Amino acid sequence: MNKKILIPTAITTIIAGIIITTIITFGTAATATTSPIIDTPPSPVDAEKITLTGTSEPNAQIIVTGGPYELSPTYADETGAWSKTITLIQESNNTYSVVAVGEDGNPSTPVTVEIVEGVEATQEYEASSGISHSAPEIPTVNEVTSPVDSDIITITGTAQENSTIIITGSDTTEGEVLSDGTFAIEVELEQNKQNTFYISAANELGMMSESVKVIVEEFGEVGEVEEDTEEEVNSETEITFSDISGHWGEDYITELAGQGVVGGYSDGTFGPNNYITRAEITKIALGAFEYEIGSYENKFSDVEAGAWYEDYITSAYEEGILSGYTDGTFKPGNYINRAEALKILLNGSKIEELDGSEKFLGTETDWENTFTDVSSNDWYYEYVMKAYTGGIVSGYSSTSFAPGNNITRAEACKIVINLINLIEEIKATPTI
Repeated sequence: MNKKILIPTAITTIIAGIIITTIITFGTAATATTSPIIDTPPSPVDAEKITLTGTSEPNAQIIVTGGPYELSPTYADETGAWSKTITLIQESNNTYSVVAVGEDGNPSTPVTVEIVEGVEATQEYEASSGISHSAPEIPTVNEVTSPVDSDIITITGTAQENSTIIITGSDTTEGEVLSDGTFAIEVELEQNKQNTFYISAANELGMMSESVKVIVEEFGEVGEVEEDTEEEVNSETEITFSDISGHWGEDYITELAGQGVVGGYSDGTFGPNNYITRAEITKIALGAFEYEIGSYENKFSDVEAGAWYEDYITSAYEEGILSGYTDGTFKPGNYINRAEALKILLNGSKIEELDGSEKFLGTETDWENTFTDVSSNDWYYEYVMKAYTGGIVSGYSSTSFAPGNNITRAEACKIVINLINLIEEIKATPTI
């Protein structure tokens, strides 16, 4: 059989302080999705959020990773245009990876975008260029009546004149700030629920201010709410995702979701073929193996205080599950590869501490390594060999494990379920 030889090449373009890196792979890949094109965002900036825009294959799923929060995918329209609002880590060099997934489910090679967020850097840029790179001030929102019995309410307030008010949360909409600095925007209310809205001001460059949080309770049918709540408590909820039916990982995903270990995105999808980040795999490891999440000293320079992943990463570090890089970083938003994921999940499972585990995981003296891309000198050798011997993970072929390949959300779920099942088997096996 003839083997394809793929040679990756990194091309870096520097435009107005933005570093955009595209990894191009030379070879034949008929079904590969074309990498997305990203409109050059402003940088440096003084902003809480910013909207990335670009083009891709029509109707492609766009996956953006990086920053302090896990981001749900967005989709290109029929012309290929897409946009995604991202949160910036303050006073930092923010790195994001953007991948397009075509209708056949194949991801493109990632495009990396770096945006500098910082007051001083922005002031220097504005002084030298005369161009504003600062987001509008936080809008002032007038008091809203709550609770109410209504389908629609109007949120009013003041903000920087001629800016745009962006509202997200229970409803998503936007409206213009008038020349006198006032705005009035209608939002739809979810019935018999507590509605939460986040109101930000944005300028023409897509830079957004911090958000103002507004909570409105809609309790038009109080008795009905109480009845529905009681029914919900007394019944089991089946967890389903719109994009996993027929996928090879469907059973693994459904089982972990039912345990509350993994969740989907707000649009009802799971994204089984999406790559998973280092922060996300850490959260999964702690949830799957039932660790207590505490607040510990942060040892990593790039783990932002208050970020959703901070306590997961510091807890995992305290438990000896992970370490990080020699430069003191953890790179929470980076995609994690197969070797790194195995280390975190195996360490998190504590499977090696079980009596009799060596019968299933093997030892260095009896491991049979057929992978040409895994050497006994590699740091991940023992993790790959234990997982492979124990049937926790397999290779792409008898000779290829691809330890440096990014791991997907479905693949991570399969490894976790296989680990949980093997742990139960080890515990049930007599050691004498």
